[in-house]
Amino acid sequence: MKIYYTLLLLVSSLPGIAQNTPDTLSAKIDSLFNTYARTGRPGVAALIVKDGRTVFEKGYGMANLEYDIPITPTTVFDLASVSKQFTGFAISTLIQEGKISPDDDIHKYLPDVPQFGKTITIRHLIHHTSGLRDWPATLHAAGWRWDESFRYEDIMRMVKQQRELDFEPGSQYSYSNTGYNLLAAIVAKVSGTPFPEWIDAHIFKPLNMHASLVQDDYSMVISHVASSYYANDQIL
Repeated sequence: MKIYYTLLLLVSSLPGIAQNTPDTLSAKIDSLFNTYARTGRPGVAALIVKDGRTVFEKGYGMANLEYDIPITPTTVFDLASVSKQFTGFAISTLIQEGKISPDDDIHKYLPDVPQFGKTITIRHLIHHTSGLRDWPATLHAAGWRWDESFRYEDIMRMVKQQRELDFEPGSQYSYSNTGYNLLAAIVAKVSGTPFPEWIDAHIFKPLNMHASLVQDDYSMVISHVASSYYANDQIL
């Protein structure tokens, strides 16, 4: 499950931003991104908002190298694990509404997760202390390639096949994408609303984030999306 957002946000530390003329400000920001502002290399998008007003927005470099598509202020980026804060907000909202408790056993909402003879709580999922195996590494070890797409159902099959936990819940920390997929499932189960729709209704629409979305179907076509690249000598 992926969350896409229209811009990477740049929090400016430029001194005297309000005193800069538009041309001076643009030149200062451009100097920060000269490394990316070239054809033939992936780049970034920048946005500066001051007192609720957009004072700068610009794209640098390429969104797609194969088709020579440049990054613009409307380019859409995959947030990857930065999206966990959205899931955390959703869980926090349900807690504040009294619909769930951080100390609830997750089996109360997700009975298909194996019992393992241990209690795994929502708090464990939030803080990466559940002992559940991280699905990217686990599926890769099972023969899946990194460039393959995964559905939530694939992750749940992995969880159901797990025969024991890596450690006693709450005793250790181990970063777990699996835990946050299960948190998203709890949001859907408790709210009665699919997770992408809940996020859209409670975060994106109130904040006028009209080009942002949660992708839960890897076959979905997303307009203006930037491709991802690994750094290597050929590109950089």
